[in-house]
Amino acid sequence: MTSSGSYKSTSLKDAEREFDRLRSQAQRMYPLEKKILTECGLKPHHDLLEIGCGPGFNTPLLCELVQDGSVTSCDNDEALLSRCRSEIKISPKRGFQTLLSTDKAIPAPDESSDFSYLRFVLQHTPARHSILSEAARILRPGGILCVLDSDDGMILQHPEDPFVTRLLTRAQETQAQRGGDRFVGRKVSGMLSELGLESVAYRVFNFTPTDIPFASLANILFGFKSDLCGQREELNRWIKETEPKAACGQYFLSAGVILTVGKKKV
Repeated sequence: MTSSGSYKSTSLKDAEREFDRLRSQAQRMYPLEKKILTECGLKPHHDLLEIGCGPGFNTPLLCELVQDGSVTSCDNDEALLSRCRSEIKISPKRGFQTLLSTDKAIPAPDESSDFSYLRFVLQHTPARHSILSEAARILRPGGILCVLDSDDGMILQHPEDPFVTRLLTRAQETQAQRGGDRFVGRKVSGMLSELGLESVAYRVFNFTPTDIPFASLANILFGFKSDLCGQREELNRWIKETEPKAACGQYFLSAGVILTVGKKKV
């Protein structure tokens, strides 16, 4: 949803390839997200606010989970909002709508949502505190703020591959220069606590080629980073060369995401 920051898919050299990566990521995570969102307290009757919906590849799942409620999806890019709307085939009973937002403002009334969800948003924006503050403002008392984000500290490999190490370092530096933070996952719990949210808790989920085929996992992990650094062709070659090694256990790769949840005081 950010107008500034380290991510703008439409500015990438191959936006459609990035959309393919995002769709694959969403599809791979559907079962996990369905489970964890329900466990976090999302109910079928809830009014849900999705912050930073992008092209909307995850939005149909949210509409399914609140089938008796409503979904409001926001982003700062009208083209992405249009694409998000096209993804919705079945709306919740109380409706589906999109909102054009900015780094500092979401045009939604105070205390109008039961559940706010940010999915891989905070790592890209310098306005992390403003966005979380807006999410908390819009929550009803007792409402739930749920943040799913990554943290490069959870990427493990063995033996260390120089290409991956260089790509990670360059991507981390480039995103930091643009206001992003590749290590934001571990920091979200502190930000929610500073906002005065209660019952702040977090969980870590790890993925390996046992969970996701190596080529798909590598594209999810490194696809955006390689586009950001202009190294997509190098990544493609690396995946082709490394896949046989991963298949026989000669190369280890894993990564994870961090889910953080807090409740607004009643």
